[in-house]
Amino acid sequence: MSARGNLVVGQSGGPTAVVNASLVAVIQEALRHEAIGEIDGMRFGALGLLQEDLVDLRRVSREILEDLRRTPSAALGTSRVDLGDDDVERIMRTLKAREIRYFLYIGGNGSAATALRLHRLAADLRYDLHAIAIPKTIDNDLVETDHCPGHPSVARWLGVSVREAGLDTEAIGTADPVKVVETMGRHTGWVAASTALARQREGEAPHLIYLPERPFATQQFLADVERVHRERGHVLIAAAEGLVDERGQFLA
Repeated sequence: MSARGNLVVGQSGGPTAVVNASLVAVIQEALRHEAIGEIDGMRFGALGLLQEDLVDLRRVSREILEDLRRTPSAALGTSRVDLGDDDVERIMRTLKAREIRYFLYIGGNGSAATALRLHRLAADLRYDLHAIAIPKTIDNDLVETDHCPGHPSVARWLGVSVREAGLDTEAIGTADPVKVVETMGRHTGWVAASTALARQREGEAPHLIYLPERPFATQQFLADVERVHRERGHVLIAAAEGLVDERGQFLA
């Protein structure tokens, strides 16, 4: 590690079951390197740098770090902030003033974009900055990332939840025979597809899964629901939030 300087790390976007594990890994790895001086955490993502609201992570005990590794949510606080060019320049001034050479941002696509903007600005200013994006999005939609930390956790949770919802739907099928479970995932279907983990035997819920990668056809959907209801007497549907129709328009 060539550059000597301080490090700052933050969490951005929606909290997950494992985002704190990534934070602990950053802290423990940073402590191993003599080139790194201060190790600070941004409070509530990029807002922490804009408002210079930082916490000293060197003071966190080993015992707390071990507990934090298995604690869900985001210990530093998180946010979703659309940064303008002026904001990025303000952050860069803060990084330079505090001699921060390592900027690590745990998040999804937006966080990766922020790290890239800071990297490019630092290069233009000839400032030696290592800007690193650490993936955590449950959507699993980061390029060249096979299993993004956070996605397996939500897949497991949905596998259990949809199985239980399927059993409920089967039990009350005479009164409420059709149930729709809408999943997160933005424009990709990884989260919705993971509901298939609920199936332990052929014919179990979810009976129908709809992904945004394929246009949603209303008439085909109705025919699918009618067919499954006729065969099984109840229907559980898993639908991704990013479904679009044949014209590319969002359904919701």
